[in-house]
Amino acid sequence: GTAGATILPVANGGSNKAITLASGGLLYTDADSFEVGAAGSSGQLALSGGTGAPTWLSRAEGPYTPTITATANVDATTAFSTNYIYHGNGTSWCGIFNVDPTTTATTTTVELTLPVASNFSAANDAAGVCAFDGGLTTATGCSISGSVANDKLVISWNTVGTSNSTMRFCSTYYVH
Repeated sequence: GTAGATILPVANGGSNKAITLASGGLLYTDADSFEVGAAGSSGQLALSGGTGAPTWLSRAEGPYTPTITATANVDATTAFSTNYIYHGNGTSWCGIFNVDPTTTATTTTVELTLPVASNFSAANDAAGVCAFDGGLTTATGCSISGSVANDKLVISWNTVGTSNSTMRFCSTYYVH
């Protein structure tokens, strides 16, 4: 702030510089004065920049029904509505789907489209946990990863039974 044409220091209740306000702008301090950052978009959250300027973080959430691709040892799948939350560069996503494996004692794999698109650069850009209703009578060794080739979530397991079963999964993946 100023008193007449004089810029007041922070210690005297001023801003230590002439400030131009922006509608919806974010007021923050640097080492010696107040600053006004650009306005974000509706629904964004402010993220601290530590000792630097804050940035705006996009966020989205809601229901999503994935498209499921049977890639190995699958006769049929049924997708259901899932729930996700996108926050900055990450997405957390949980849901269920039904699957009919073809044979037992075989690695079974499906790929799910993502609620928020990503361009995976490594399989470990996605990870998570998965389990079948019925526990180990249906599958063992369930894993979740990202498909670099298809930019989809990959869920694999070793099938113990071939009956229609419900898979539950929770995953977090990096959004590039």
